[in-house]
Amino acid sequence: EWRATRAATQAARAANRTAEAQMQAAAAEPLIAAAEARIVGAAAALVLSPHGGNGSPAPSAAPGAAAGDDTPTMTDNLALPPAANLWPPNGAPNFTFASRNNAYFSVQNRGLELTIKKAIKQGCMANWTHGPLEVEIIFESTQAPTAPHFIQYQMEQLSNEGRWDEMYANKLRSATQLWDFSEFHCEHHRRVYGRRCDYMPLWLADPPEWQLPPSRHAKHTEALLFGGMNLQRQALCKQTLELGVRVHCSDNLWGDALSAHIYASKVVMVEHFFENAVLPVHRINQVLSRGVPVIVPHSADQKLDDTYGAMGVEFTEKGASLAEGVKALVSEHKRLGRAKWRSRRYNARKSRNLSPLCELLGRLQEDVEQRNRVIEAELLAAKEKEKEEAEPQLLRRPLRLGSVWDFSGLIVLLGAVTAVVALAIVALVVVFFRRHIVAASAWCFKWCKRSHGRSR
Repeated sequence: EWRATRAATQAARAANRTAEAQMQAAAAEPLIAAAEARIVGAAAALVLSPHGGNGSPAPSAAPGAAAGDDTPTMTDNLALPPAANLWPPNGAPNFTFASRNNAYFSVQNRGLELTIKKAIKQGCMANWTHGPLEVEIIFESTQAPTAPHFIQYQMEQLSNEGRWDEMYANKLRSATQLWDFSEFHCEHHRRVYGRRCDYMPLWLADPPEWQLPPSRHAKHTEALLFGGMNLQRQALCKQTLELGVRVHCSDNLWGDALSAHIYASKVVMVEHFFENAVLPVHRINQVLSRGVPVIVPHSADQKLDDTYGAMGVEFTEKGASLAEGVKALVSEHKRLGRAKWRSRRYNARKSRNLSPLCELLGRLQEDVEQRNRVIEAELLAAKEKEKEEAEPQLLRRPLRLGSVWDFSGLIVLLGAVTAVVALAIVALVVVFFRRHIVAASAWCFKWCKRSHGRSR
């Protein structure tokens, strides 16, 4: 078993090197397209030159055409290759990935980045005019955004109540775009958060090294279960083992070791970690990519079940245990062979088109502008709030009859108004009766002086 595992690991590493070579070849495609564009441009320049391409005069305008007329000629039909015109004229957005180092989604971050570059190259963002604007893509629910514009790729199960707090809800509401791997989840987000949510199949984030040629590894294990182990999954492993199935269960399989165990298994069984959950596609996808079928109980998303049921996923019957389903599948060779054959459709389907990623990238221009308007409104509201807080409390607070504080404030206000009116009256009296006041003051001064002399 150790030699077989070592051989499988070496084969997986060789396949990774092959995938890296394919990625390098894909990276060279833009350079080839640019060279083709330069060649076509040079050919067009030769045709449009005064002496043509062979030294002879260029063809004149059509008979009867006046000088400066826009009559079409042969050269008007020359067009550059599509790749020369599909890239955004002002540059593509700068997509950053906050969950790049996440233990669960680091591979999907890299795969989605390559798929987005492929989609942009095919013209999915030809209408983009904002230049290299930073747009952050976040998989993790607890990761805070660092850019004003971000796309939240929602990966949590709705029944995982510990993750659905108010902070995460505000994050979902403020995202420029909200993606989810389940349409069932999107219906919940639209109803609860009152915003748009788009279904994004997670297979568009598969890395190139997952899509490998069919393996010919020896199947040393009949059933494999990997991932976090709770009491339900531990009981499943025990029941399957008691039925006589060679099963391997582990919560510590990553990278090459996980690939080797998947290749060495006839089937991978998946048990839901939460009640009323949808398919854990982040685990299922990496199994189907390697041509190994999966068996799992039905989930809360019937549409997602139907999609994966056509691509190598076997579902247990309602009321039947998963352990019995695994035993029946590995025992029926024809059924297992049909499941393997259907699993090949997975790689064919995910490489056939980029829908709906292309449509969402094309709509990103509109969503960014809408989010900018929301940000401007929030900044304006914040400034108004700061202005209100800077005003005096008495002038800012409306007077409502019905509390002790309101009556006392009303009395203080009336007292201030009375004092101002009294001062104004005194000022008017001084202005209009100043002569009389001066005369009265002089008389009082003389009277006081005489009285003072008598007293002495």
